[in-house]
This record gives sequence, C-alpha cells and structure tokens, in this order.
Amino acid sequence: MAQLTLVQRYEIPIGLSLNQPYSQIGSTIDKDKSVVSREIKRNSDARNGKYRAQLAHEKATNRHTDKNKKEYFTAENKKYVEMYLVEKFSPEQIVGRAILDGISCVSHETIYQ
Repeated sequence: MAQLTLVQRYEIPIGLSLNQPYSQIGSTIDKDKSVVSREIKRNSDARNGKYRAQLAHEKATNRHTDKNKKEYFTAENKKYVEMYLVEKFSPEQIVGRAILDGISCVSHETIYQ
C-alpha cells in the first residue's frame, strides 16, 4: 500500500470542513474510506483532536523513519559470504553452501549487490 502524499493529506481537512463523509474524501484522494478514517485517527493533533495536514505528514514520516529495520546482512553473514567469495564461489553457490551448513544467509541477489 502506498503512503499518503502531503497533497492528499491537505485534501482531508478540506473535506472535513465541508462535512463530507469519509467515502467522499477517499474518492477525492483516490483512497478507500478506511484509509481516511485511519489517517485521521493516527495523525490528528493529540492536544485538540483536529486534523492538520502538515502535522499529520510529519507524524507519519517520523513513524516510518523510526521503525526498526530488520538487518538481514549481518556482520556474521558478511564474513561467511566474503570467505567463499575469496574462494571464487558464485553467489548461488554461497547460498547453497549456507543451506547445506544450516546457516541463515541472504539471497544471491543481495550478495551480487
């Protein structure tokens, strides 16, 4: 699911000020009414409960940047991969070797990158 843009967020308070139902606001921004409802619940001003587009955008952006990212290519994986790259193994062979050794490893596409 794509995130709401700042322009779409500016359309929400306009629709609210015109007392439009969430379904109509959703049609305007090309999203479902449930997206509009969740957006208003999650990103309204906690102090007064009003929805402001700029504040909502900042809250959403902060939430996404603060989210813990799972690190798949750990230092241990990197050391394992480098050891086999030095021995001239292909990325596909390295992943195959890791499976045989029972080691969790990244995909061969990640190794190519």
